[in-house]
Amino acid sequence: MTILICKTILASSIFFNPIWLDSHPNIKQEARLVCEEVVEKSIDTGIDPVLVAALSYSESRFKRNLRSKAGAIGPMQVKVKWTCPNGERRGCDLVQAGITHLKRLGLRYGCGEDSKKHAEALLWKDGNKAFNAWADSQELCLDPDWETVLCHYNSGTKCLNRGFPRLILSRYKKIRSLMEKGRNVRDPE
Repeated sequence: MTILICKTILASSIFFNPIWLDSHPNIKQEARLVCEEVVEKSIDTGIDPVLVAALSYSESRFKRNLRSKAGAIGPMQVKVKWTCPNGERRGCDLVQAGITHLKRLGLRYGCGEDSKKHAEALLWKDGNKAFNAWADSQELCLDPDWETVLCHYNSGTKCLNRGFPRLILSRYKKIRSLMEKGRNVRDPE
């Protein structure tokens, strides 16, 4: 599944210009490796790998060391201060940090009122460590409100811009559609 997802994204001219990508073999190789890492870690975490790949593509085009003007870094464009253990870059797996953060946001904002109330109570009473320990021990609900979750991933505690999650969900649907139709005729390798 990992290879199919990444080949679909890298072979589709919707996502990458094939001529440009072919003329930059190092970028193509790095994008493939990062995409595969993102997909594998999302499967291990229990989050739809196509959704996480669409998010990582949108955030960084699978660039491992991309840094935004806002200070977000890596393929998932995480804020180290909020997502990495001890708030430090050293020893932080930026891909796993982003996926774990997405799962925690899913439990906090996307899995219904009971989950949200429990998360808010933990955060209020015991802080982030208690919430993170609880969230990391939970399975994500079957059908989170991804639009809200992605909005918080992009904006923080206040969901400000619904355009970003809609873009991710649109790309998610496009990747799924391409995979189902088997239209990835170009082999990106």
